[in-house]
Amino acid sequence: MPELHPRTRELLDFLDDHRQRLERAVQAVPAALVATRPADDRWSVAEIVEHLAIVEGRIVGLLERGVEEGSARGLPRETDESSVLGRLDTARLVDRTDRVVATEPSRPGGRLPLASALEQLTSNRARTRALLERTSGLALGALTAPHPRLGVLDFYQWLLFLGAHEGRHAAQIQDVAVELAAR
Repeated sequence: MPELHPRTRELLDFLDDHRQRLERAVQAVPAALVATRPADDRWSVAEIVEHLAIVEGRIVGLLERGVEEGSARGLPRETDESSVLGRLDTARLVDRTDRVVATEPSRPGGRLPLASALEQLTSNRARTRALLERTSGLALGALTAPHPRLGVLDFYQWLLFLGAHEGRHAAQIQDVAVELAAR
């Protein structure tokens, strides 16, 4: 495989870092508790992972369609090698001070076992990685799509959102584990 563009490498590293945080959080929850909700209005660990799988599937589908349309119009090469990490306030997204209610299409059904949700999440990440590797060196900042809460995001920002979203839910899983252990 040819060398990745610095922005592609940076995004993959960002996504990998947040995925590792998520995996550590999930592994820290006893298997007997992963389907247990800490409260009636809160998700179990399995539901959180299912939500993440749904969201990543929706986002990578959006990105795939956008890249296809952009390529048909002649998506330019990326000439900038500067960092994209500052393009989105990911610290604000990871901050769980304010509760965010998921949109209806992103809510888990609650019937998927954790192993199946993790498998779906892994499959969607493989699609995301393949897309990033395939588009390495293209100006993904030239492609945009609206986010329901954040407004119009370029594709670099969408990928940053994806990682930060996992970071937010990794912290949620840690909180759920503490609550369940205290019972």
